[in-house]
Amino acid sequence: MQIQHLQHKHIDFKKWDDTILSSANHLGYAYSWYLNIVSPGWEALVTDDYEFVMPLPVKRKYKIPYLVQPVLTQQLGIFSKEEINDEVIQLFIKNIPYYSYELNMNERNFNTEVTKLPNYVLKLDNPYENIQQKYSKNTVRNIEKALKDSLGKAGFVSKFFRTNEKVVIDRKEEIMEEIEFLFRNGAINQKQRELITKKELSYENKEVFVPIVYGYAAPN
Repeated sequence: MQIQHLQHKHIDFKKWDDTILSSANHLGYAYSWYLNIVSPGWEALVTDDYEFVMPLPVKRKYKIPYLVQPVLTQQLGIFSKEEINDEVIQLFIKNIPYYSYELNMNERNFNTEVTKLPNYVLKLDNPYENIQQKYSKNTVRNIEKALKDSLGKAGFVSKFFRTNEKVVIDRKEEIMEEIEFLFRNGAINQKQRELITKKELSYENKEVFVPIVYGYAAPN
């Protein structure tokens, strides 16, 4: 199996999206249009005719490239309609072209090096009324409170960026970039952007809200 590293401008987005759509483990996070929003300039590892693909969310600091999981993107990793076995996973990891990387793989990317973390999936193949009956009392109370408080996109984004002081200090520049991406693509408006920027990125804010993801921190 030959794996190519493609710069953003060399990716065939039609083939890419066709692979994601037909893959056994397809996720909305992996479509080209979504990656263009959360990780502009993303790169890729692909096999012949895009049978297996893996997005590379590249960022640069002091002109040094590194890979980091984009915000609002729980899982990425390798996608294909074919079996993704340990050999395939090891080969893709070996071909990551950058020294520093920390990525959340997806549920079909099991291998011996991963650190497994909990992931909760709510199946939506039943009417909402049936799903709602299985909610815990605490979940029902939280939903009612959110509806009462009119928690919308701004409320979610605001809550998402509430984190501990260390993460804010370490990733403040990156978080600010992500907020700008959300603003430019219409996810939040000017007033919401100002609210999130001024209040939620304060170093004094110690509330923790960190999504639980399935994946691993890959060794260098």
